Order: sequence, then C-alpha cells, then structure tokens
Amino acid sequence: MRCLALSLCLFALLPATASAGPWPREPGEMFTAVTGTYRYAPEIDRIGSDGGVYLEYGLSDRVTLGFDAMDDPDGYSHAYGFLRWPLPDRDRALKLAFHLGAGASRQGQDWGRMTRLGLNMGRSTAFLRPGWWTLTAALEDHALLDAPVYKLDATVGLQLLPRLKTFLDVETSQSAHTPDSVTLRGSVAWQSGPGTHFTLGIETRKSDARFLGLRLGLWRAF
Repeated sequence: MRCLALSLCLFALLPATASAGPWPREPGEMFTAVTGTYRYAPEIDRIGSDGGVYLEYGLSDRVTLGFDAMDDPDGYSHAYGFLRWPLPDRDRALKLAFHLGAGASRQGQDWGRMTRLGLNMGRSTAFLRPGWWTLTAALEDHALLDAPVYKLDATVGLQLLPRLKTFLDVETSQSAHTPDSVTLRGSVAWQSGPGTHFTLGIETRKSDARFLGLRLGLWRAF
C-alpha cells in the first residue's frame, strides 16, 4: 500500500509512458509513466502492491535514453538506466531495436547490481481499428541470483475512439531459483489533454500464488 500511495502522489509531479516498444523517441522528446498496482491473493488472504516509474528521452535520431524503476515493499525492486537503438531501415513496417541496461535490484533487504539485454519488436496495425503490437524479449543478470532471469512481454492495443485506447499485456518471467510468473492485464487509456493519458487496468498474476490486481497509471509525452 505504501508504494501504491506514493505512485499516486507522484501523478502530480511526473508526466507518463506506455510499455517499451521499438520506436525511437524524436530528439529532445520525453515520455514518462507512473503506475501503482494493488493486488490480492484470495487463496492465501494476502495483500500486495507495487509502484513504478518509467522514462524515455530521445538523445538523437537513433538513440533513446531510458530509466525503469519499480518497488514492491514485500519482495523485489529494481532501478536501472538503459539505451535503446533501432536496427537499420526505419522505413519497414516491422520495427526492431536492441536495448542494454544497467542498475541495481533488491531481493529481500539486499541490493546488488543488475544488467539487462533485450530485443524489442513491434508494428502499427489497421485491423478494424488503428492499433499496434509489441514484443520484448530480455535476459537479466542479477548479482543476488545464481541464475539469469528470462522475460518475454507482449502488448496488443487498439485505438477505439479519438481519445480512448484499449490494450492487453502479457508479462512472463522465468528463472531457475525464483517462482515463474505470468501476468495478464487488460487496460484502457483515456486522453485527458494533449500528451496526457490516465490508465486503468485489471490483471491476474500467477507466481507463488494467484493474485487479482487493479492498476492505475498516468502517461505523459512532451
């Protein structure tokens, strides 16, 4: 609950962002997002929450600088910076990009270094409504874990109305020494003003227990 409240308070201070994709930011353009998630596991009567902050900034035509942080008071936390650059041929429909990140992660009460290497892909679509999809595969190395963490995340979205988007996220995580995790989340994003969206999502997560969750978010681009 502490992190959820903190994330909601940060809404007034930070602009917002969606999940990472392969598209580079224009030079000087910034995109930020703040999220807060509240979860409940009915089978074991457990409550959990986490908060996250995500930023991207266009350094040049090809290089995007980013920052990703999340905090779960009862479990895992991380904070890392990253660089993302697209593969050549930005005119093709399917966009591809690599990203490389470094920072720190927490397991329990201990912090240690972490690195991340990933591939982003995605494209815009026009099936029924304008939309998009993204797929991100990443390998993370954490000093506090004896085995790497493999992640695969996917997003499919549609522009329902000029000011209303809907999207579906699937997030997976697998490692030899931590419980596998799969999250399915359906969300809507409402544009309240130029470059500003409020988001609301409902999720189910299966890891060491099955959780139901509610996520609130704020995106801004400027």
